[in-house]
Amino acid sequence: MKSIRLLIFGVLCAGLGILAPQVRAQTDRTYLSTADSTEERMGTFPQRIGWVNDYEKLLTANEIAELTTIIRNHQQLTSDEIAIVTTKSFAPYHDLGGYGKDLATVWGIGKSKKDNGLMIMLSKTKGEIQFVPGDGLKGTLTDTLLNQLIDNKMIGSLQKELFGDALIAGTKEIIRILESH
Repeated sequence: MKSIRLLIFGVLCAGLGILAPQVRAQTDRTYLSTADSTEERMGTFPQRIGWVNDYEKLLTANEIAELTTIIRNHQQLTSDEIAIVTTKSFAPYHDLGGYGKDLATVWGIGKSKKDNGLMIMLSKTKGEIQFVPGDGLKGTLTDTLLNQLIDNKMIGSLQKELFGDALIAGTKEIIRILESH
């Protein structure tokens, strides 16, 4: 999967003192790792909990339940698979996109022949959000579209540290877009 890196918290959280302002999309970012292959890094990944994996403890139980229902309903309708991960660290990786790409592979997000998975990666600690679509979704979920989605649907909630609201709004918009194509 080609990763789409969206650094947004700089602009969002400048007032909160989290990061300096910046918003940009980057594709095909490489990572540096002490391991040589995905298989060697497998031990670095957490166990998958479900469609929503809140390792950073940013979401309420109700937000997790709502996201799970939204994602499950979409998956049953289309076979697209969406997983959400919040994480404080993505070591030994140096970027969230490389981590998300390999995590999606190890977890098996998306049907293998369709490559129709999407990882939504969020790290409050690192100040990053990243969408990692499989090749089967890249024609619809472009860099430009995902940047607009963040600007129009997520940025306000992220500025207020309402991470559940941001993820729910962003996930609903992604699903609306995917189901309209």
